[in-house]
Amino acid sequence: MSFSESETIRSHFGVLEMNEIRVELIGALQKRQSDGTWEQPVDITAHRVFVEFGNVSIPALSLQYEATAYEQMGRSDRAALLEKYADD
Repeated sequence: MSFSESETIRSHFGVLEMNEIRVELIGALQKRQSDGTWEQPVDITAHRVFVEFGNVSIPALSLQYEATAYEQMGRSDRAALLEKYADD
């Protein structure tokens, strides 16, 4: 894990691979508000879902939440891609 910051978002970020599947780990995610300040870190429990992988239950953010977050960051292309699978 390492800390990463851009103009619009900052968080702790890491990547791992499980059975050839890339998994991104994100913690203490904050988005920059229109006044230039940073919002409080996102309460992930409000958006968390569990994905079953073999005999392991993995916490993840819902695709609907991710789609909304990408749209707010101006990444409509990624948001639209996630929206296709958000109800699955």
